[in-house]
Amino acid sequence: MISYWRVLAANMSGRAINVLTPGGALGEPTKLMLLSTHAPKARALSSLLLFNLSIAYISVLMMLIGIPITLLTLDVPHGVKVMVGIGLAVLVPAMVALAVVIHRGAVRTIVDLLERLHVIKPERAKTWREKLVDVDRHIRELHTHRSAGTWKGILWVIGSKLVSWSSTITLMAAVGVDVTPTLVIGVLSVGLLIGWISQIVPMGLGVQDGGNYALFGILGATGPQGLLVAMLQRARSVSVAILGLGVFVVLQIINRLSQARIQKKLRDLRAQQAEVPT
Repeated sequence: MISYWRVLAANMSGRAINVLTPGGALGEPTKLMLLSTHAPKARALSSLLLFNLSIAYISVLMMLIGIPITLLTLDVPHGVKVMVGIGLAVLVPAMVALAVVIHRGAVRTIVDLLERLHVIKPERAKTWREKLVDVDRHIRELHTHRSAGTWKGILWVIGSKLVSWSSTITLMAAVGVDVTPTLVIGVLSVGLLIGWISQIVPMGLGVQDGGNYALFGILGATGPQGLLVAMLQRARSVSVAILGLGVFVVLQIINRLSQARIQKKLRDLRAQQAEVPT
């Protein structure tokens, strides 16, 4: 339906906006806008949701495995245990509820809720349900009856996470951290939870720095090394964001030029038809 390069460009553009805005979610509508001009909107929306849900499931699984190991093998301060416990107490039920909603029909559930809250009228809710039924069917493939394309996508997402984790380990080694299995498990689980929490502010300013400083001290490294890793990761994110914004501008220019060419062709066709004698 759509070329790999356009999907890559849309993802880079959306990621740039996610990095620079609180919550890290405003880039998703940008991705949808850029993809839906070259593919059916329902398929573009469901593919984005599948991508994000796959990453969320893998990340939560990593936290559920790594955080208990970290808490059991290290002398973690009580305050950190409380913070991690609260985070998991919120995260695990939320993921279970999300899985239930997906099985029931995520988009349909949201539309039903909006209708009950009188945000949208029943007529519009009925229209949306009919248009988005394929989205729910596609998203549900994450749980059951996975197609070959969905399996391939999940495997690519797993490969992407492996590359991301490898880059984090390489970065820690580059700044002089003594990389041990305990430290790796802690950074990829507790550190991931801190990263999710830090998304409440743009680029995690302050939250991720302080979290990494404390975490690396607990894991056997030093606080300054954790702070340096956080700053280098932020520099990488900013570089990606700048590149993504540049790609976004180029895509917008290309789209405008393409629309201008289409409009010109339509005007030429109308002019030719007007010249044909009746």
